Amino acid sequence: MSVCSTGTRRETSFFGRHVQHWLNEREGVPLSALNSTDAAADEAAVVARGGQCAGTIEFGRDVLRDDGTPDRTATTLKIFTRSGLPRLSMFACQQHRRDLIEFPRWMDHPNGAHGFVSATILAEPKDQLAVRDWLATLHGPEAVTETGWGFTVATGKGHWRVLSRDAARAFFGPLPEELAPDGAPSVISLDLGCCALDRVRPFVDAGGFACHEARGALVLTEPARLGGILLTFQEAPEAP
Repeated sequence: MSVCSTGTRRETSFFGRHVQHWLNEREGVPLSALNSTDAAADEAAVVARGGQCAGTIEFGRDVLRDDGTPDRTATTLKIFTRSGLPRLSMFACQQHRRDLIEFPRWMDHPNGAHGFVSATILAEPKDQLAVRDWLATLHGPEAVTETGWGFTVATGKGHWRVLSRDAARAFFGPLPEELAPDGAPSVISLDLGCCALDRVRPFVDAGGFACHEARGALVLTEPARLGGILLTFQEAPEAP
């Protein structure tokens, strides 16, 4: 990755230090990427709702097209943090040259997975108000829907699910003791949509992953092999 200026080098260093610090504490998701088609507009919306941007990173990479023509990717990141919720730091990611990084022939996985449909945040009842306010700042208060077990927050591509550890057991079945053992509000599961679970199972079996089914999803339950989280697969239509 090449960085464009001294100012963005400083922000890139901040980005890296944040990730290193929280991964040194324990494995898990220290930063979540939010897909953006206009990072500057997203920053303005977050600021208007009372948030702030902790930094902007602009970077690119030199590439060669199939015909040998040189070109360059371009990416903008807007980093959003909230005091008291360090493991729920986010960044809006805008790819300006998607034509240079997305190739259909590389995105058709044999297991039929086609993208994320949701992500689950663990937050005990005492922390849920702070998490709700943070996600409403990022996505808008109208995106929040209360539920009997917590709440969801709609995004442009899927949703956040926020629940306590007790409620998480109802979604995922028994939880490994090593899953977010400190109880800090954090992402505990990434949920992938797939064409059919029967296409996924042979790959899970071949990899020797411990798993079970819960609420119609295939739940992989070894945080030590999955970066400190659970991974689930559920049948879902592919987004247009």
